[in-house]
Amino acid sequence: MSKQRLLMTTTALFFFSLSLVACTANGNNANGGGSVDRCNPIAAQTLVGRSGVMESEAKSVTGAVTVRRISPGDMVTQDFQKNRLTMEVDGHGIVVRAVCG
Repeated sequence: MSKQRLLMTTTALFFFSLSLVACTANGNNANGGGSVDRCNPIAAQTLVGRSGVMESEAKSVTGAVTVRRISPGDMVTQDFQKNRLTMEVDGHGIVVRAVCG
């Protein structure tokens, strides 16, 4: 390998590594942990079994930007949004399922 090609490869790897560090520092890592624009699916599970969960509380707990509440019989789209919490409630307002997406 020529010196010039080796230098270009090394430089490219350096900047690639630097960009990975910057993404991780901003919380934009591959698994979504700590990211400000993603719903936390583990935190969403803490809402299951509760009644009267307000949208503001659900956003605060999960980090979601939007909340979609689904009641029995509601029609819903199948689209996925990483920053949305979808809460399914039963006829008494108890959260039976809470997922990100």
